[in-house]
Formats: sequence, C-alpha cells, structure tokens
Amino acid sequence: MYYYEKEPDIYVINPDETYKQRPGCLIEDIYEVDIFLDNELLIPRVKERGGRILRSKEKWGLRNLIDMHVFLDHTLCLCPFAEQKIRLPNGFNFHDFFENLLIPYFYYQSFFEQYGYEPWKGASHGDLGILESYSKTAKNRNISLEILYLYLANLSPAIRNNILKKVPIMGHHLCKCGSGRIFRKCHQEALTGYKKMLLDCSEVKLGLQL
Repeated sequence: MYYYEKEPDIYVINPDETYKQRPGCLIEDIYEVDIFLDNELLIPRVKERGGRILRSKEKWGLRNLIDMHVFLDHTLCLCPFAEQKIRLPNGFNFHDFFENLLIPYFYYQSFFEQYGYEPWKGASHGDLGILESYSKTAKNRNISLEILYLYLANLSPAIRNNILKKVPIMGHHLCKCGSGRIFRKCHQEALTGYKKMLLDCSEVKLGLQL
C-alpha cells in the first residue's frame, strides 16, 4: 500500500488509517516482477511479468513503449541513470531499492493505469530527462562536485560540451526534443536544469582558478 500527496509532495509506504482522510491518493496493488542482478550495474534490471504496463499503454493510446518508462527489451526505466546513486546513498541494498525506486515506480504505473494521467511529472528521455533531474536535485540539496560530475558524465557529448563552453540556451530557443516549440513552453524544467548546471560549472571553474 502506497500513499502519495502532490502538495507538499510526500509519499508513505504502508500508511496508517489517518492517511485515508488526507487529500492524496492511496493505492494498494500487486505486481509480479523478474529481478536480474548484474554486477556491472548499480541496480538490478527489472521486468514486469503480467503485461499490465503494456495493456495500460494500449488502453490510453500511448504510441511508444518508452513513454511508459519501459525500455525496448521490456526492462523498466526506474529513474534517470544519474539519479541512481542519489536514490541509493548507501549503495545497493534491496530495502532501499524497493522503497526508493521500485515501489514509487509501480505506484506511478498503477495510478496511470487507473486515471490515464501521471501522478507526478515523469522524467523525459535522454538529455532532457537528465537536465530535469539535475534541476530537481539542485532544489533539494547542495550540489557537490561528485554529483555535478555524475550528471555531466551522463549527458551526450554535444550537450556536455555546450555546458563546458558556456553556450547559453534561452526560453525562446527551440526545444531540443524536436517538437518545434520553444523551451519555456515545452521542457521548462530541463531548461532550468541546463542553466543551473551552466552556473555550477562556471563557479567550479572560478574556484579552481582561485
């Protein structure tokens, strides 16, 4: 059982009776999964066995599997790669893996299956998702050099080089997703993350010069 309340953005696993009176959404559900341990990856690969995510995709008319946060090999996209060490601050262990990654992921899927919209804004794909993640991370914690380098390392060479060369992106520029819309009306959170990373890299460089 999982409870989520958008404002003030809290979630509780196995909540007590008091949460039934709150304005958030309480979901109790069961999924069957296969978990594959891989020594080369920080977290295991996971597949949902029942086919519910695929049926939900068809039910709500989504075109691409990745829009359901599922890769083409049907393993689950639990979070942007750069977030994994942040979500698992003590390294991999099953308790934190389930509470910080797997259970929130399946809450998202159950909510979408039932209502046809997201309980929270899911991460975009590729560079945009990494930049969105950086923006959200920067709001909740101080950015260390380790976190900054982790995010930079996961960006594509083109975007990473633009940041290191201090190439600005403004809200009226066309969004990198190819929609033809301008950034501030398309992927505003990614734009915020880009600007924040640009600033952080500039401050790091200035610090090194001193």
